[in-house]
Parts: sequence; C-alpha cells; structure tokens
Amino acid sequence: MPAGWSEVARGFGLAFTRTSVGRDAWFAGMSSWLTPEQAAEYRDVPIEAIPTGELTEVDVADPGSAAHTRGTLTYDTGMVLGVGLSYRAAAGGWLIARVELADVAGTG
Repeated sequence: MPAGWSEVARGFGLAFTRTSVGRDAWFAGMSSWLTPEQAAEYRDVPIEAIPTGELTEVDVADPGSAAHTRGTLTYDTGMVLGVGLSYRAAAGGWLIARVELADVAGTG
C-alpha cells in the first residue's frame, strides 16, 4: 500500500478540534480527511458538541500490504480518539473510515 496513512490521521486530528474557524469551514476542513460515509456522520453535528484540544500524539500502525489500519490520536485534554483508516484508490489514497472515543482505561 502507498504511504500516507499517518499524514491523513494527523491532518484529521488537527482539523477535528479546529472549531474556531466556524461551522462550515470546520466541516469542510475536517471532512476532507474522511470517507463520504464518515463525513455524513458529522454533517449535522453542532460545532459546540465537538471537543477542543491540541493534538499531541499520532500513533498509527503500519498497514503493510493491507488496505486498512487503526490508530489513536491523543490530545492535551486527555481525549483519545480511535481512528480506522481505509485505502481507497478511487479517492486517491488513505481516508478516515471510523472515529470513536477510545477507552483509555482499557475497560468496557
């Protein structure tokens, strides 16, 4: 698989909490890193519901020859997002296909 998964995770991680740019600019910037299906999940989310924080760490597994990989995005607020990335040749590369709040305690 072509490289770029880590850069996509970082780009999304930075854009996700950049809500100060306003709703439309936030959605446009953040959704450019997402699959169309994942972008649709955020289309109607109020910007006030998006947590803030500075991205401090990006940890994404090397997918090797697979078309999928997973990783975590850690913020200075303690928030950790789990992300799933998919390689989509038609889209020109890696995209975020899943975003969820990670269970940092390891329970549940």
